[in-house]
Amino acid sequence: MDTLKLYFAIGISLLILFGAFRFYKDRVALRDDSTLTDNKPYSLARVQLLWWTLVIVISFTLVYGLTGVIWPMNSTCLTLLGISLFTTTSGKLIDNAHIADVSITRHQDIYPSQGLITDILSDEYGLSVHRYQAVILNLVYGGYFLIEVFSKLNLGHFPEFDPPTLALLGVSSSAYLGLKMAEGKGNAPNEASKP
Repeated sequence: MDTLKLYFAIGISLLILFGAFRFYKDRVALRDDSTLTDNKPYSLARVQLLWWTLVIVISFTLVYGLTGVIWPMNSTCLTLLGISLFTTTSGKLIDNAHIADVSITRHQDIYPSQGLITDILSDEYGLSVHRYQAVILNLVYGGYFLIEVFSKLNLGHFPEFDPPTLALLGVSSSAYLGLKMAEGKGNAPNEASKP
């Protein structure tokens, strides 16, 4: 193992994590589009995109530092990033459509952030099972991805998820988007339904 490459990889990974922390602290980057001027709620789609970007890029960087070999991205890496990009883009399009429709009352415009975890798990009626499912699946499969990468460094390639696993992540994101599309079309949220 080349010590210089390892230090380089650790340094790059720390810079990436510092950048992620800056996104977390930023008032806009990981937040929902909202008319609130301060303390906007966090966006599940944007947090998911950052999560998979961190998992894959930090794995890529540290593998180089530990082995001295640059592993090529495989279809699993591209699909995971693609699902996250699709979810974020679609969520933004849904938000834009809801903002343009004055008959829709958006909870993001009423209630300020309650913290990262509560925000990404909540819709207009409070904590939501479909959001919880999306968060849990992304955490579990992200953790599994990291464990596979660092416990099997001698394999020389990133783990490959089978099509049903990738489909499960895609279906979970699609369910989130489908239910997000329906948000705000009923009665306006009231104090009892506050997230």
